[in-house]
Amino acid sequence: MIKDMDLCLQVRPFSVKSDESYNWSQVLSLGCDSLPKQQQSSLSRQSTMKQSSVPSKNSVLRLAELEKKDVLSYCSPLVGIKQYFWLSVGVDASIVHTDLNMPVYDWKFSFNSILRLENKLPYEAEYSIWEKSAEGNMVERQHGIVSSGGSAFIYSADIRKSIYLTLFVQNDWILEKDAELIMDLLSLEHVSSFWMVQKRTQRKLRVSVEHDLGASDAAPKTIRLFVPYWIKNNSSIPLAYRVVEIEQAVNADADSLCRPDSLSRPDSLSRVAKSSKFSLRYSSKSLVRRGSVSQKNTQILEVIEDCAMNYIMLSPQDYVNSSTHTRESRDNTFRPAQVAICVAVGRCKQYSIGVSLFELENKENVDVKAFGSDGSYYWFSVQLKMASDRTKVVNFLPRALFINRTGRSIILSEYHSEVEEHLHPTDSPKVFQWRSEFGNEFLKLRMEGYKWSTPFSIDANGVMCVLMNSVTGNDQVFVRVNVRSGTKSSRYEVVFQLACWSSPYRVENRSMFLPVRFRQVGGDDYAWRSLPPNSSASFFWEDLGRRRLLEVLVDGTDATSSMTYDIDAIMDHQPLATSSGLKKALRITVVKEGKLHVTQISDWLPENRTRGQITERLLSPIFQPSEVDCGQSSQDLDSEFHVTLELTELGISIIDHMPEEVLYLSVQQLLLAYSSGMGSGINRFKVRMHWIQVDNQLPFVSMPVLFCPQKMDNQSDHVLKFSMTMQTNNSLDFCVYPYIGVQVPENCVFFVNIHEPIIWRLHEMVQHLKIDRISTSQPSAVSIDPILRIGLLNISEVRFRVSMAMSPTQRPRGVLGFWSSLMTALGNMEHMPVRIAQRYREELCMRQSALMNSAISNIQKDLLSQPLQLLSGVDILGNASSALSNMSKGIAALSMDKKFIQGRMRQDSKGVEDFGDVIRDGGGALAKGIFRGVTGILTKPIEGAKSSGVEGFVQGVGKGLIGAAAQPVSGVLDLLSKTTEGANAVKLKISSAIMAEEQLLRRRLPRAIGGDSLIYPYDEYKAAGQAVLQLAESGTFLGQVDLFKVRGKFASTDAYEDHFILPKGKILLVTHRRVLLLQVPMMTQRKFNPAKDPCSVIWDVLWDDLVTLETTHGKKDAPGSLPSKLILYLKAKPANSREAVHLIKCNRGSDQATIIYSAIDKVYRTYGPNAIKELLRWKVPKPYAPRNTNRHTVQDLSFA
Repeated sequence: MIKDMDLCLQVRPFSVKSDESYNWSQVLSLGCDSLPKQQQSSLSRQSTMKQSSVPSKNSVLRLAELEKKDVLSYCSPLVGIKQYFWLSVGVDASIVHTDLNMPVYDWKFSFNSILRLENKLPYEAEYSIWEKSAEGNMVERQHGIVSSGGSAFIYSADIRKSIYLTLFVQNDWILEKDAELIMDLLSLEHVSSFWMVQKRTQRKLRVSVEHDLGASDAAPKTIRLFVPYWIKNNSSIPLAYRVVEIEQAVNADADSLCRPDSLSRPDSLSRVAKSSKFSLRYSSKSLVRRGSVSQKNTQILEVIEDCAMNYIMLSPQDYVNSSTHTRESRDNTFRPAQVAICVAVGRCKQYSIGVSLFELENKENVDVKAFGSDGSYYWFSVQLKMASDRTKVVNFLPRALFINRTGRSIILSEYHSEVEEHLHPTDSPKVFQWRSEFGNEFLKLRMEGYKWSTPFSIDANGVMCVLMNSVTGNDQVFVRVNVRSGTKSSRYEVVFQLACWSSPYRVENRSMFLPVRFRQVGGDDYAWRSLPPNSSASFFWEDLGRRRLLEVLVDGTDATSSMTYDIDAIMDHQPLATSSGLKKALRITVVKEGKLHVTQISDWLPENRTRGQITERLLSPIFQPSEVDCGQSSQDLDSEFHVTLELTELGISIIDHMPEEVLYLSVQQLLLAYSSGMGSGINRFKVRMHWIQVDNQLPFVSMPVLFCPQKMDNQSDHVLKFSMTMQTNNSLDFCVYPYIGVQVPENCVFFVNIHEPIIWRLHEMVQHLKIDRISTSQPSAVSIDPILRIGLLNISEVRFRVSMAMSPTQRPRGVLGFWSSLMTALGNMEHMPVRIAQRYREELCMRQSALMNSAISNIQKDLLSQPLQLLSGVDILGNASSALSNMSKGIAALSMDKKFIQGRMRQDSKGVEDFGDVIRDGGGALAKGIFRGVTGILTKPIEGAKSSGVEGFVQGVGKGLIGAAAQPVSGVLDLLSKTTEGANAVKLKISSAIMAEEQLLRRRLPRAIGGDSLIYPYDEYKAAGQAVLQLAESGTFLGQVDLFKVRGKFASTDAYEDHFILPKGKILLVTHRRVLLLQVPMMTQRKFNPAKDPCSVIWDVLWDDLVTLETTHGKKDAPGSLPSKLILYLKAKPANSREAVHLIKCNRGSDQATIIYSAIDKVYRTYGPNAIKELLRWKVPKPYAPRNTNRHTVQDLSFA
């Protein structure tokens, strides 16, 4: 209908708030969209300016002449407006499968701004877009403000002219020049970077410009402004920076800075010497890096003393380039210098040692001291994060933040200092100011009414408990110090809390008469804790920096007679003996009770007591521990619950909106086990599986298995083991996982085979899901980023072999933009090795978000650390085949023959498995190209004359001549592409045979879905019939060498209903549109496989052409037997048949003819022209079928 009408599509901008108005849009042809940009740049600027000075107004977007491409559209202004409104119109189409023989195109129009400006800088920017007229004058076209990370859409710029930019960035940044040329499509001489100057400090900065020009000249253009590095101060302490250039020694060990307890403050930094060089001088206790790292030839590149800014922008490549010649002239053995950042507090002239950007690339964090003018210093942790895919942020975080959650005010101080710092419960997290000059960074704390606590350090994760005695000496108080990492605002958080419940250790004095005292080794005299007989007490380490040993002393004896024990080891400690006898008659036994390590101190007993009596727990009413001490009651320890689920095989089918089965997940020998009540709130979850496989169920795929492991020699091994132990603590912001493990066999390799169409099919399915419809209400609860504490994380090494096959003809147009051609040329991969290294971590504690980011970062490092292995997987033959196919597609588009283009696309979607397919598909493409090219010289003028008279005749002559040249060339390229693809397929088969690798096969055939679009339980017989339908070839009696044979002719138009095996290798197949008779290929060496061997179509009859059918007896049928033949009567004699009937011969002596008659009659009455209206109620329309919205009509059909 559209072809008979002259319809066009026009748009114009409309805004209620604006008084500007425009005319309806016109389409402008640039005239050189099909030319490469290198040829376009050779056009003279003067002629192009004359052509583009006034847009043409006689072209519109006609619906009858749509093509898949981008066009340039504009809206001319009305009176009072001097600028045009420019748009980029993307025209795309997707094929909709209908009941027609020819596919229907669903056209999609996307209207975008012709130019988009992306601000990847950390500050808001004010911009102006200018055009350069033919007279050389600058005309402002658009002015606005773009936020950091935001985009500005430019509608008023004519991209055929030179586009200039003026930019003002927040914090006094202006352009060094008046305007910068950011786009020139003629010469492509636009800038890749430009200089900006900060007026207040006169700093200069190079801003990089990235151009995304799209796939064509009319495609939307994107200009991105960014700098490679930002510096961000994430603390409340004002910092000043120096950008320096350093050279490290050849034997430098690129490790992190040494621990704080072994460092001291540098004596001084020397002044700046001549030629802007300075050196860092330290005393014998200077700040050094671990190992033999040394820095020399340090040169100041830039000083940044503006402490008020949140972000500092850097372009380190300019520093390196500016100093390259100096380095080379000074040293014949040139080594590249590194850019580093030094830091100081405020206006202090004493800067820290430089932290190189190269070092930050390889480490999670680097600790550095920032010195103040009064001699004090702060510890900072420097981290490198990604702000975007082009910018990295150097974050200066406080190394430790102190948080008071005791409910009372506490006072902090260094152990050898008199300076006190108050920390109130209402204070925000604070950074501690260090003043130590001896390299010993120990802290002490006290509360009002109490003395100073024992010294402690905060150099490692963990929980410790410090003791404070009251001033009167009658009371003691314990403060729990929790040092944890993984926070966003600092590297460590030091949290002070009271009520030290749920301690990891408990000390029990089981002696009948002896009181004991205990403490951590290395404590002072105030650290001793008394424990009377038949009593117990919770225990924390007093300082994580000291040795983790328990010192025990019998009360009333000399402190030199104390004994030390490792209470982390579960064992019996025998009493120590001397030459004079036993030192003390005490036995120390360490046992594990749930999550607690219990240290039992008991009297020494003679050896005639049994071991069971020694370790037996003797409870008394005085000794019984509280529920807080144990973490949970004893009743909970005994109530265990176990659930185990074992499945021999589990299959999950994924069906999209078409409906069609897309993926099939198969898991064999799956075991799921869950246990709870195992003591101390421990729950455990296990998953084991013997085999897992994901099949690609789409038709005509070159790699039917998407994911599966390599078959192992030992069939009893599990391919995947997952175990996770959880510990409940009734806290939302703190989760404890004592163990998380993922284990795969040592020599196991997982195959990942991706065929490009499955990616777009899954993307389309996700878009149709519309997950946002599930929950429309906004949640009122605040999301929590909990702290995860993992006792042991053990993930074994995982190896993959990734293969990918590109299919550009089945790729949605415009989805990849500029990268589409690159992916077509280089995207094919064959068994590319990918290795994820083993992860073994103990006592891991961090926020959930930080843990996820760290996991992603580690995986990225694993992938990027093996570039040579990744390049070894590039499929050269596959990439060559894709490139030739893409070239053939472009040349075929020049012929402007829609039937030739559509036929080529259908043929290109079929895979090639051997040289037989090469002869059939490649030879057929060549023959069709020559045939269509020669005959087009005669047919195209006739078709044009019928549609448009003389004008159409002339156009037809031109199309015929172009097609005569383009279509044979396209056929030659298709032949080369198919030949390369066939060679690649044969190579894979030979390599698989040499390596003794079994071919990866689907677990089962794809599910058959009928014309009613209903999902039924899986039927293997119907699945085989659907496979026969999808591979059916339409050809003549030439058999396999028929060059014009079409495979899968009815795969996209017909839905399978039933099929029957007939005598003499024939198959009768019934679909919702027709009935077909197929001939099975002659198989001499192996059995017929419906998933691999295509059958030939003898004849097919549409339901509209069928009059009736009847059963009859054959000549050789026995008297009284059932009919063995079925006759189909047609409305008219087919062109390829001598009679208006078709005869179906069935098996004699069976009721097969009657069954076939019933099956055909049922499908005919359901889908035929005279379908029973009662059955229409049960017919579910496909998602792409037009739905009847008239309820009255539906009701009449249902009850007629």
